[in-house]
Amino acid sequence: MKPTYIFAKKTRRSLFVAKTLTLAALVLAVMALSQPAALAQCTLTSPDTWSHGSSSNWNNGGNWSGGVPNSSSTNVCITDGSSAVTLDTNASVASLQLASGNALDFNQGTQLLVYGSQILNAGQISINGGGNSNTYLYLQGGATTTLSGGGTVNLGTTTTGGGGNAYLYLNNGTTLVNADNMIQGEGIIYNNGSTITNQSGGTINANSTGSPLVNYLALEYSQVTNAGLLEATNSGDLQLYGNTINNQGGNITANGANAIVDLQASTVVQGGAFNTLAGGTIQTTPGNNAYLDGSTSAGAVTINGAYLTPGNAQTFLRGSIVNNGTLQVNGRKEGWVFPSKRSATGHLCPNLSRPFAKMRKECGISTRLVPYSARHTFGTAMLEMTGDVVFVGKLMGHKNPLTTIRYLHPSLHKAKELIDRRNEQAQENLRHSLRHSEENEGVPDWP
Repeated sequence: MKPTYIFAKKTRRSLFVAKTLTLAALVLAVMALSQPAALAQCTLTSPDTWSHGSSSNWNNGGNWSGGVPNSSSTNVCITDGSSAVTLDTNASVASLQLASGNALDFNQGTQLLVYGSQILNAGQISINGGGNSNTYLYLQGGATTTLSGGGTVNLGTTTTGGGGNAYLYLNNGTTLVNADNMIQGEGIIYNNGSTITNQSGGTINANSTGSPLVNYLALEYSQVTNAGLLEATNSGDLQLYGNTINNQGGNITANGANAIVDLQASTVVQGGAFNTLAGGTIQTTPGNNAYLDGSTSAGAVTINGAYLTPGNAQTFLRGSIVNNGTLQVNGRKEGWVFPSKRSATGHLCPNLSRPFAKMRKECGISTRLVPYSARHTFGTAMLEMTGDVVFVGKLMGHKNPLTTIRYLHPSLHKAKELIDRRNEQAQENLRHSLRHSEENEGVPDWP
């Protein structure tokens, strides 16, 4: 019986230990839930860290571990996981880090200059322009700045209160590498002749929701390597202005009935795919040229959906173009030679009639003349030169030759000269036909 007693005693002891450990784990879990969220790890060296513990303004030394950061050599971390910091002054930093749950909001008219090689953004950076002010996030380093962390950079430009834009501005030849952020909204990404690399995880999205926000997100004057997504959604207009885009492996997409991608100012797209979804539009902007180049090492340019070339625009194709949809070219009616501010039908306005009457008087012409007489004069001169009513009628836009005859007034002398010239031409044609018939007599016709 003794062995059985020992076994039972050990079993009760084991149960006691297990229950004790379980209770301790529960106590630790409750304690953890009752404590504030732990700070996310700042990975930058020697940073000035947001230490306020809640949302507040940048320009308050007590909110930071080392005072208000404003130096091109100071790394900055906002990594408590919950605070929204308002940039209420102009400032400079080296590299910048935001944790998930953190935000950096620019007041209108402010600017932040980033000189370092990293923006580690797992939160949201909002550049708020408009209100008669420009707002800037400058990349100033002159080398490469990498944007990573999977967060969002939002450019917001409102029409309320006047002009102004939100800018993501590459300066001093800085190259931006967007590893995995969403750069979105309304404003201007200004390259200043530098380079943007939008990697496979990166997106640049013109996703304006409309008034009072402007609708454009302009990518200007840049060398772009896009292996990710350049797109327009909602009511956005992605304006690719003066760019050369190596689009190998990348997509340029318009998604939605009000979404537009505009190629402007001789933008060149090499390789990759254009996609129109749900009624979106990709086009060369009227008054502009664009180039789709499938002849480079970036490979063929692929059209999925439709590419539009509207009136007064030119799209140049080169090399291999894979058209899985539609290349659409639209003409347009030319404008009126003498447009009228008062009439949509293009009637002559008094601003032209009055100078015409003054010149007629100064030249001593007593015959009644009006600006429309110039049209009659043109038609008459053309008829006298050609004698071709159909041809002249087309030049004047007449559908019926009888209209042309009624509007033209050749003199009797000119009419006689024209008839004589036509008779001489007819006689010469007859003589030529007779000579040709004699020279080819006996030669069989071709089958």
